Amino acid sequence: MKKQKSVWLVLLAILLFATTCVQPDNAKAASIKDTVFYVQFNTNGGSSVAAITNVRYGSTIDEPDNPSRSGYWFRGWYTDSSLTSKFDFSQKIYRNTTIYAGWEKQSSTPHILSQSISDGTYHSTVTVDITGQQYGNACEMQLMTYERSILKTVVFTQNKTTKYIGFELNIADLVFQESSPLPVKIKLPSSFSKECVQVIYTTNRKSVSGIPEGYVNSNNEFVFDAYYSGTYILMETVDNVKAQTDPKPHLAIRCASNKIKLNRQMDLNYALINYNDDESQYDFKWYSSKPYIASVSKEGVLTAKRPGQTVISCVSTNSRFVASKTITVYGHLVKSIKTNISTKKLKKGTFFNIRSTISPSNATVKRLRYTSSKKTVASISKSGRITAKKRGICYIKVSAADGSGKYKRIKIIVV
Repeated sequence: MKKQKSVWLVLLAILLFATTCVQPDNAKAASIKDTVFYVQFNTNGGSSVAAITNVRYGSTIDEPDNPSRSGYWFRGWYTDSSLTSKFDFSQKIYRNTTIYAGWEKQSSTPHILSQSISDGTYHSTVTVDITGQQYGNACEMQLMTYERSILKTVVFTQNKTTKYIGFELNIADLVFQESSPLPVKIKLPSSFSKECVQVIYTTNRKSVSGIPEGYVNSNNEFVFDAYYSGTYILMETVDNVKAQTDPKPHLAIRCASNKIKLNRQMDLNYALINYNDDESQYDFKWYSSKPYIASVSKEGVLTAKRPGQTVISCVSTNSRFVASKTITVYGHLVKSIKTNISTKKLKKGTFFNIRSTISPSNATVKRLRYTSSKKTVASISKSGRITAKKRGICYIKVSAADGSGKYKRIKIIVV
């Protein structure tokens, strides 16, 4: 009995020893997981970016707004001061971290973007001068040319002409500013008469939103200033006098941007376009389709309340003139879009699903828009399903719906 008791005492001692050995390791592991770190941003002479504190062990951080630096373009964040390795915001943080801003000195020579466009009937070249504009590290022009049938409705509101070519002007990482319009040149197709041409601007490809003033230069290019991103159509007018001197009057909403950060305010203004009578006979009222997202005062001051999208409308007396604009209130804008393909060859009659991911994953508005430059070659559904219809080449554009201007262009070849 005494011997058995001794055995039990030995076993108890071993158990106590093992427990005391294991507990510190477990406590140490728990302590590490509870540790918080900081991430600081060395902007290398740019505007300051606040450090992110209380970053938990093994968690990720959100990418901050890009800093600015006079005379330089921002080229991203790097893990080291020598700027050899890009920082990936999806990587987990396990220690106090400093990341560094990369810059490229802006060129003193004009920065000209140029691209050829074609709708299968007419061909042209679009040139844009972005000298002096505010743009980021991925500034590039990838114009999407629209099928003629898509533009027929809006063209016929001006004139029943058969000579027109239209494209979407949306330059990645460039923010359109009303105070600094983009100089644009469109080469006239060979059969166009330079005495009878004009450009119309549309936001929905159904009605005219504006008619930029312009002229044909000595290089047979129509020259005008673009104040907004959207669809521009070069057309030859059948009745030039009517098209130039009697355009349809309409109301437009003017604002600095179609997106606004949470808890900020922005002034909205309205303008009667192509209206030559007395404007004082009209009163105008402002409305928000979702005032809990963004409200608008009777003076036209918009207040961002919570993330989301709302439609702001301006309505005149008797509702003769109505203008609307979608405004995005964001906490986080889409920074980039990735797709599972950049080029795809499909057989006629087959299908393919585009898989898209956005960054950051916590972007306020995650919705994407899919459009095809030639629906007769390949169409695409709202969910990203491509249907190959006939032999040819077209482009699918995957665009962020939050107003960030981010998009991905995919080449489709149907055989």
